[in-house]
Amino acid sequence: MSEGESVLDRPSRASPFKRLIEWFWRGRALADSRQALSAFRAKARPLLQRAKASADIASDALTTEPVDSSVHAVACELYRQSAFWAASATASAQDAPPESVWGALDDSLLATVASGAESPESLRDLLHRGSFIHFAELAPAEQRRTCALLRKLSTALLVEADEYVRGGRAIRQQRFNRLGGLAVVLAGLVFLAPSAYSSLDQLNQLAAGKPWRASSQYGSGGCQSPIQTCPGPYFFHTQVDDPSPWVEFDLGSEKTVSRVQVENRTDCCFDRALPLVVELSGDQKTWRVVATRDQVFTSWRATFEPAKARYVRLRVTKPGILHLSRVSVR
Repeated sequence: MSEGESVLDRPSRASPFKRLIEWFWRGRALADSRQALSAFRAKARPLLQRAKASADIASDALTTEPVDSSVHAVACELYRQSAFWAASATASAQDAPPESVWGALDDSLLATVASGAESPESLRDLLHRGSFIHFAELAPAEQRRTCALLRKLSTALLVEADEYVRGGRAIRQQRFNRLGGLAVVLAGLVFLAPSAYSSLDQLNQLAAGKPWRASSQYGSGGCQSPIQTCPGPYFFHTQVDDPSPWVEFDLGSEKTVSRVQVENRTDCCFDRALPLVVELSGDQKTWRVVATRDQVFTSWRATFEPAKARYVRLRVTKPGILHLSRVSVR
């Protein structure tokens, strides 16, 4: 399995839920990676050691006062050997011959290393035919240029091999990133759920945005129909001496109604809403009582048998005052 391959990319009979869990947890991918890397490391470790040793000796040779002018030719060959062992460490067949190893090198990697100085083909040809004798016969300036090129290739292949050997880290990082993202989403849902539910709840109720009117108006407080949310502890307030205070909603057309949720005034005077009746009508002339409340409440859910109605009225059956903070109809 390649490093970037996901277990979800492979055929599986697992349930969608288990596949989703695996996508986040990456357990099977980690197990597969460990198993593959265990066998791989046993063969790759000595090859990587050779690659690093060759590169280290070449670097030491170049940083030490040279004994003679052949030092660059020696370093060229050592860097070529380092590149070979590093490429062999990540090859599918770690005992492949040089021709196969050089031929399998990625063109994009060779192009990056060459940086326009060489084409991928000419750099691959240099790796094929290179040797100490070949490098020693180059002019001094060409030796230095070739040495720098091969050193760059060796470094790139060593980095690639090292990352491949440590491939499990990438999968664990995937696990961390995906679980972290899930945690952020869940936290957002928890934070937004109450407001989202409240908004959805209001959209689904029949009185939302529908006009309402009260039997009388006290002062200038409250809301303007059809609004029910405004500053203050109520959205309407009848006069103090109203003989039978009520608030009425026009649903716009005949609807099936089976529940009315009533929120009392929020700051005081809860008993003023008693006794409260819920009435339904199709023509605003004939009203039918479907629910009654005679006990103090802050919130009352009146449920009854489904009935057809266009108008819904809440009325106090004695002289007094009525003020509520919200009414929902379903």
